[in-house]
Amino acid sequence: MSDIKISSIVATARNRVIGKDNELLWHIPADFKHFKATTMGKPMIMGRKTYKSLPAMLKGRDHIIITRNAIDFEDDEFIWYCGSIEDAIEKAKAIAEKDGVDEIFIIGGGQIYAATMPIIDRLYLTLVERDYEGDTRFPEINWDEWTILNEEKIEEETEKDRPSCTIYTLERKTS
Repeated sequence: MSDIKISSIVATARNRVIGKDNELLWHIPADFKHFKATTMGKPMIMGRKTYKSLPAMLKGRDHIIITRNAIDFEDDEFIWYCGSIEDAIEKAKAIAEKDGVDEIFIIGGGQIYAATMPIIDRLYLTLVERDYEGDTRFPEINWDEWTILNEEKIEEETEKDRPSCTIYTLERKTS
């Protein structure tokens, strides 16, 4: 299981804000499409609040939810509950191995991103080119620790909630 990459995928404003009141602050169709294509078929780890904020279960992906109280959730064959990040990563890697995929995803929220930032191998980062007021932030990124594998500029700016952004794929440098 050690060959399975731990990746995070996130959209963050320039000031590192990722949400407010458990909701996204922008609507960028290209980012949604990127998220779906990148995570499809791969297990996703998330906190309870992130799971509750989803409009519905995201088809084609196992959901591993970190929560202290799994009783609050409905059962489903693609939903798993874990009491810790370590247990969630172990479960996600076991699912990835069973499914023959080489990557698992951290998809939020802020506390989960902060706790896993030191151990992720890859970061799929959508950098929204605007500052926002919010109550949830992504951890500071030390760009010296990362190699940019891909960079795609998205020019939206057609409406106030569709700002331009850059979608990066970053790989952690090995020492």
